Amino acid sequence: MADRAHQGVPHPAPPIHVHEAPLTLAYLRNTTAVAKMGAIILPPVPAFYLKPVNLTEIIEQIASRAVDGLKICDPMARQWHPLSSG
Repeated sequence: MADRAHQGVPHPAPPIHVHEAPLTLAYLRNTTAVAKMGAIILPPVPAFYLKPVNLTEIIEQIASRAVDGLKICDPMARQWHPLSSG
């Protein structure tokens, strides 16, 4: 009985902490809107699991993923293979 009474009481939402992602509500709404219209959202996130050795490899991987998303040529981006990652 006490449990049921407890469920009817509004509770404050738990705090959500987002680190290294300063996203505003306007940005999130706009991103959602363009995604609903068919846009592909491709954040430039480095693929550290591929163990890049310098900034050039990071930039090339991000650019290759963008070109791959356009499907204008054969895939160029390096893929992760769990058995060979060491």
